[in-house]
Amino acid sequence: SVASEQVVHIDVLITADTNEWPADGEDQARAAVLSAFASMSIGDDVRLFKITSAVSGIAGIITITPRAKIGSAPGIGDTLNITITITQIATFAEGDIDITVTLV
Repeated sequence: SVASEQVVHIDVLITADTNEWPADGEDQARAAVLSAFASMSIGDDVRLFKITSAVSGIAGIITITPRAKIGSAPGIGDTLNITITITQIATFAEGDIDITVTLV
């Protein structure tokens, strides 16, 4: 049978140092998130630490707050891992990943 696709929307809220944050930092963060989840298989849970780990290497980052939700944009309370069953697969698209950077 075919796994049911679960479209995951991700928001990454980043606080970064103005003097260190690269001009293409948002693009780097989005690419890092996509790469972190590129090898998802059926039944693999969406673990938010993968987002934090993926973007933490970008210069200037002070804090990272990842949020994720299936089917629509995540809100303030969507900071927990997402459980994916053995009949589902999490899917990710560049357009479903929002990066918000506050420079300090």
